Amino acid sequence: MVSILLLSWNHGKYIAQAIGSITRQTYSDIEVIYLDNNSTDNSFETAQKILSASGLKFQCYRRDKNYGISANYNFLFQKSKGEFISLLSADDWLHRDNLAAKVPILQSRPEVAMVQSGGYKYYQDIDVYEPLPVITFPDEEVIPQLLKKNFISSTGMMLRRSAVEDVGGWNESLIAEDGELWMRILSKYKLASIHRFLYFYRQHREGVSNDAEFMYKAHMEIFDTTKHLNDSQKQALQNIRDHYLSVKLKNHTSLSLLLKVIKHFRFEKMYLMLLLKSVLPVSWKSWYFKRSYKRKYGKVKVDY
Repeated sequence: MVSILLLSWNHGKYIAQAIGSITRQTYSDIEVIYLDNNSTDNSFETAQKILSASGLKFQCYRRDKNYGISANYNFLFQKSKGEFISLLSADDWLHRDNLAAKVPILQSRPEVAMVQSGGYKYYQDIDVYEPLPVITFPDEEVIPQLLKKNFISSTGMMLRRSAVEDVGGWNESLIAEDGELWMRILSKYKLASIHRFLYFYRQHREGVSNDAEFMYKAHMEIFDTTKHLNDSQKQALQNIRDHYLSVKLKNHTSLSLLLKVIKHFRFEKMYLMLLLKSVLPVSWKSWYFKRSYKRKYGKVKVDY
């Protein structure tokens, strides 16, 4: 059985799509463990109503105060019973073959504890899908590459239950739930990859991935907890800084950001773009983003 750990916070307007993608799975031995993290909208009531009518095995829980993502995943995991675990935020959704494609790998390869796939980033404001091909490395390079940059998406990730138990679950002292856990699991087990687009990651204004300060803190926590293993600390810090500037400059223009870009400037296309973004008004950056992404991804055909 696969336990889908479905976590929600103010996702009332998205949760029907998330649950709908679970009911359409071509793999049927599923349970849904749903947790609402003290939402202020109708997320819990909507999820409970949809799950009750879905025919799925499910459990619904509601927090009376906000908890961190790791604490919430530990709670969900403890309530679940499946041999395999699939992670899903209630503002994202799954391709219908997500579970069916991943379960056989874990069933046939006991050395594998994590199965990833490609997916799509859905830009809600402009209604386009960016394909995100799965990133792979030889087994011996997976952890060194993770120490540089977390290339593994948690959306739709399938985990072997016994492996999560073996490494002690999610680290609740960290605000980010994934990169550090991947490191602990992959120090003992292997990662398998499927070269298909099997998840949909929603990019919207309220999403945590748009919070540059949160993401910077999360990345630095993972860096600090793993730097004793990391022979590429300089590269890892550079990647964290680049990501911070890229996210921050989407919605901000300031002298301090301009000075940061100049301080760390490299003669690369990315930094030329960051330099331009650091002086342009936010309205112009928003216009350019919408225009360029619609041109680049507007004709992408998506199979659900």
